Amino acid sequence: MERNGLNLAISEGLDIDYFVELMLRDKKSSHDELNLVMLLDIEKQYVNDGFYFYKTSPMKVKEFIIEFMSTYKHKTSDLIKFLDNEN
Repeated sequence: MERNGLNLAISEGLDIDYFVELMLRDKKSSHDELNLVMLLDIEKQYVNDGFYFYKTSPMKVKEFIIEFMSTYKHKTSDLIKFLDNEN
């Protein structure tokens, strides 16, 4: 993404519980399971036994985001201001 000039910023104040709650509302997910579309490469989707989604629990996604955010270098305290300054 960085190589292609795409935005990498994530707000330090991301409400992880709310974010995952929004993911559960997606038409591909159910009330207790997330169905994620995983890409192996550009235009190459993850497939497991003919199923095009990666099933996982909301708790695993929360744990991943917490770990990811602890080391991610593109965090910003004010995402809106950051994005305004990019343009």
